[in-house]
Amino acid sequence: DEEETIQIVSDPIEIIPIDLSQEEREKIQGLTVAELKTRLTTHGENIPKGVRKADLIALLIKL
Repeated sequence: DEEETIQIVSDPIEIIPIDLSQEEREKIQGLTVAELKTRLTTHGENIPKGVRKADLIALLIKL
């Protein structure tokens, strides 16, 4: 039997379902990474180094 090695690249981000309209989701997805980071820091969120745009969107939707 071979053992699998799993390397954790970053901590998982909890994603909870939020009721947003399709228009609101598209508006958030259309933001640049810089705009997403600005909005998140305005809400007091700590942004991990090297985070991907998809993760920033998920964090913003969670707010």
